[in-house]
Amino acid sequence: MEHILLDVGLGISAVLCICFIYKSFKKRTLLGNRLGRVLIMMLISVVAYHVNYHSTNKLVMYFAESVCHASYDWMLFFMTAFVWELTRRKRHSFMKHFYIVLVSIDSAAILTNPINHFAFSYHIRQGIFNNVALVDPKAFFWVHMLVGCSMIGIIMFLLVRGILTTSRYYRVRYEIVGALCLLTMVFIMLFIYDEYSVIDLSKLFMGVAAVFLNVASFDFQPIRLMRNLQSYVDENMSDATIIYDDKGNVLKINAKAKNLVEEKVRQNKDTLLAYLELEDEENRTIKVINESTYEVVYKPKHDDRGFYVGSTFIFYDVTENMKRLEREHKAATIDSLTGCYNRAGFFENVDKFIEDKEITGGYAVMVSGIRDFKGINGLYGTRAGDRVLKEIARRFTDYSYHVPMLYGRTAEGKFTSILPFDYLDKIVNELSHIQIPIEEEMSVNVNMCHGFVVMSDMTKPVEYYYEIALLALAECKKNVSNSVLEYSNAMAQEQRRTQTLVAEMHEAIEKGEFYIELQPQIDLKTNTVSGAEALVRWNHPTLGKISPTEFIPLFEENGFISSIDKFVWEKTAETLKNLSEEGIYDGPISVNVSRVDVTAMNVAEEFEGIVKKYGIKPEMLHIEVTESACEGNKEALIKMMDTLREKGFVVEIDDFGSGYSSLNALMELPFDIVKLDMDFMRDDETDHKGGVIVNAMAGMIHNLDAKIIVEGVENGESVKKALGIDGDAAQGYHYSRPVSIEEFAEFVKKYKK
Repeated sequence: MEHILLDVGLGISAVLCICFIYKSFKKRTLLGNRLGRVLIMMLISVVAYHVNYHSTNKLVMYFAESVCHASYDWMLFFMTAFVWELTRRKRHSFMKHFYIVLVSIDSAAILTNPINHFAFSYHIRQGIFNNVALVDPKAFFWVHMLVGCSMIGIIMFLLVRGILTTSRYYRVRYEIVGALCLLTMVFIMLFIYDEYSVIDLSKLFMGVAAVFLNVASFDFQPIRLMRNLQSYVDENMSDATIIYDDKGNVLKINAKAKNLVEEKVRQNKDTLLAYLELEDEENRTIKVINESTYEVVYKPKHDDRGFYVGSTFIFYDVTENMKRLEREHKAATIDSLTGCYNRAGFFENVDKFIEDKEITGGYAVMVSGIRDFKGINGLYGTRAGDRVLKEIARRFTDYSYHVPMLYGRTAEGKFTSILPFDYLDKIVNELSHIQIPIEEEMSVNVNMCHGFVVMSDMTKPVEYYYEIALLALAECKKNVSNSVLEYSNAMAQEQRRTQTLVAEMHEAIEKGEFYIELQPQIDLKTNTVSGAEALVRWNHPTLGKISPTEFIPLFEENGFISSIDKFVWEKTAETLKNLSEEGIYDGPISVNVSRVDVTAMNVAEEFEGIVKKYGIKPEMLHIEVTESACEGNKEALIKMMDTLREKGFVVEIDDFGSGYSSLNALMELPFDIVKLDMDFMRDDETDHKGGVIVNAMAGMIHNLDAKIIVEGVENGESVKKALGIDGDAAQGYHYSRPVSIEEFAEFVKKYKK
C-alpha cells in the first residue's frame, strides 16, 4: 500500500512538472524558458528517484542517485538564471560562463561516481523502501556541496534584494519563490543526511513547487494593486485597456483590447511597445489597426514609494478626429478653387518632393503670374477670373504627369512650381499665351509672365528662392515684351537696396531724414498763389535723395505709409502756422491720405487733433484722396470724407480718371475739389471724343459746386487747355517744381508783387 501511495505521489508530482514545463515554454518568454528548464531538472530528479527505489540492481540504484545529485546542480543553476530574470537583474556574462563550466565539471564527476567513487560511497537503506544513502564523503563531495550552496546564496541574495527594492504589491512573489527554494533544499538535505529518512519528500514537493513557481511567475495578481487599478480599468472600459505588471506580463485586459490586439502582440509589454513602435520613455503614439486610427497612451505606474508596479495601455479610437484633422489639413493646404496646393501646402511638401526626386540637371523655382488679372476680373467678372485660374491649374496638372514637378497657387493670380531646369523652356512656351473659354462662344486671351531662379545652393530653403523668383516676376511684368525673366545680380542689388530702405525707415523719421517740399498752385483767373501740395522727400545719408516713386509704393505695401503720412500732416500744419504768423502765406496746403490710412486709423480724429495742436483752421488743410482708394474700401472712404467735410476740412479727389469708374466716383464720393491731370487731356487731334468727354466732365464737376485743379501743367499750351475747361487753378513745372519751405515763401512773395 505504501508503495502505491508513493508511486501516486511521484506520478502526480511528475505530471505537474510536465504540465507546467509545457505552460512555461508556451509563454515564449525568457522568464518562461528559464522556469521550464528548472522544472525539467525537477522532473529528472523525480524520475531518477522513482527508478532508485524500484530498482534491485545496485549499479542502477547508484547511478539513479547520482543523476539526482547532478540534476540538483543544474536545477540550482537554472533557478539562479530564473531568479535573475524574475528580479530583472542583469546577469554578468563572466559569472554565467564560470558556473556553466563549474556545474558541468561537478555534474560529470557526480555522474561517474558509481564507477570511481570519486566523491562518496553508497549504502543501501533497508526498510519499507529501498533507498541509496551516501556514506564516506570525499573531498570532492564538499566541493560539490560548496557549488550548490554558492548558487543557493546567489538565489537568496537576489530574492532579498528584490524584496527590498520592489513595491510592496510584488514582494510576496519573491517571498513565495524563496520559501519554495528553501523548503525544497531542506527536504533534500534531510533525506541525504538523516539516515532514518525513508522517503525523499523533496520529490513529492517538486510538483507543488512547479505549481507555485508558475503562479508566482505568470499568474500572480496582487490583490491590493488590483483593487487600486480596478477603478482605473472601469473608467476606461469604453476603450481598449491592457494593464501589465512590473515584469511586463498581462495583469488585466478588457474584451475590447482582446478583440483589437493579437495575443502574440499583447502577450507582454515589450512586444506591444515594439508593435506600437513606441520607446519606453515615450507616452503616446498614433497607430492604425484594422483600418481604424487609435491614439495609444502608455503610462508607467508607481506606488507611493516610487517603486515601479506596472503599466497601462489605453487605445482611444480617434478615427473620426483624424478624419476631421485630415479634412482641416486639406482645407489649410489645398486651394479650394483649383484643387492644387495653396502656398502652405506647396511649402509643406516641397522638401519631401526634392528628397524623393533625383534630378541631375538641377532645380528651378518659377513663379508664374497673369498679366492684369484684376483687369480680367473687372472686365469679365470674378467667375471668369475663377475659370482662368482653374484652367491654368489644370494645365499645370497635365504637365506634372510628364514632368517631375511640384506646383501650387501661392497667391491670387500666381502659381509657383519647382521643376528640373531642363523642362523650364517647354512649360514657359506653352503657358505664356493661352486662350481660355469663359462663357459659351467667348474666350479670353491670357498673357502670363514668369520669373525663375536656379537653385544653386540646395542647403538654402525653397522659400528663399521663392522670394527671389517673385522679384524676377515683378521685373518681368514691367516689360510687356518679356514673358520670362531669370533672377539676376541687378535684381539682387535692387533687393538689397529695398531691404536697406525697409530696415532704416523707422530711424529715418527720428533722424529727420524725411522732409516736405511744396509745389505751388496758381489761380488761373487772378494769377496768384491759391494753394500748394505737400510732397514727402527722403534724403538718405548714404543713398542720397530717394525718389518718392521708389519708397512710397514700398511703404504702402508694408503699411509704413501711415507713419509717413502722419509726419507730413504734422509738418504741413506746423508750416501753415509759421507762414501765417510771419504774414507770408495764409492759404491752404493739401496733403495726401493713402488708401492704407482709411482702414489703419481714424483719419478724421487725427486731423482734428492736428489743427487743434497747431491752432489753425480746418479749411487750411486740404485732404487729397485718390480715386483708386475707393477700391475695396468704398463705404469706409465715403464715411471718412463725409466726417472730414462736416468738421470743416476741404476734400479733394486726386488722380481723377485713373480709376475703373470715374463717373461713379463723381456720383458717390463727397468732395469739394477735383484734380485733373494733363495726361487725361492728351494732345491728340484725332481724339475728338476724348475732348468732348473731358469738357462734359468738367461741366459736371462745376455743376456740383466743386472746383477743378489741373495738374501736370508744363508749358503755355497746357495753361490754355486748363483755361479751356474752365479750370480754377493749375499746378506744374510751368509755374514751379516742388520747392523747400523757404523757397516756397520766396515764391509767394514774388507772386504777390
